[in-house]
Amino acid sequence: MNPNESHKRLLAAQALLMEPTTTREKFSHVCTLLKGTHPKIDELVVHCEKALSTIGKIEQGDVIGLSADHLPENTEEEKKRKKALLLFINSWRNLKSEVARVQAETEQRINTEHEDMLAGLLRFANGVVGVLDINWL
Repeated sequence: MNPNESHKRLLAAQALLMEPTTTREKFSHVCTLLKGTHPKIDELVVHCEKALSTIGKIEQGDVIGLSADHLPENTEEEKKRKKALLLFINSWRNLKSEVARVQAETEQRINTEHEDMLAGLLRFANGVVGVLDINWL
């Protein structure tokens, strides 16, 4: 990387870091500016990203995911166990979101069908309703 470009990126990142507050979006931009400027900075950025990820999981109440992330990986068996657990957790989340999506889609379809049926009944009203409508005209 060009030293001049690296210096500009460092100054921009420092300006963002010196502000009194920050957001996740701002942190993401700072990381983009800083990555690749210096090995020690890259190491610290990765450390901060992991910490922010942990905070996010705590805020969301994702105790299972947080616990799974911190399982040991000393042996091949532990690595396989952790990988299987994380795969299950992700699959479970995908299943829950898909069920919610299909449920919302089904409810929308049912509501539309009920509205269409009601509109059809009112459009072709016969019997007492039809007689009353004719008599009132």
